[in-house]
Amino acid sequence: MHKIIRIEHVEEKKMKFTNQTYWKTYAVLDNGEEVVGYGKDFDLDMEVMVFYDPEWDVTKMERRLGK
Repeated sequence: MHKIIRIEHVEEKKMKFTNQTYWKTYAVLDNGEEVVGYGKDFDLDMEVMVFYDPEWDVTKMERRLGK
């Protein structure tokens, strides 16, 4: 678990085929790692779970369940 110390930006995107909107949040964690999370409900000092996704070659974050 790591804490978000800085949110770089939140990007609004559209899915190609369904035209549905989704958001990607880019952040920096307390260990200096740059990560991306799906959604726009990430806040400073929020604890997140971090994992590497080899399919997309990116480090991702997820909100801690129940928080």
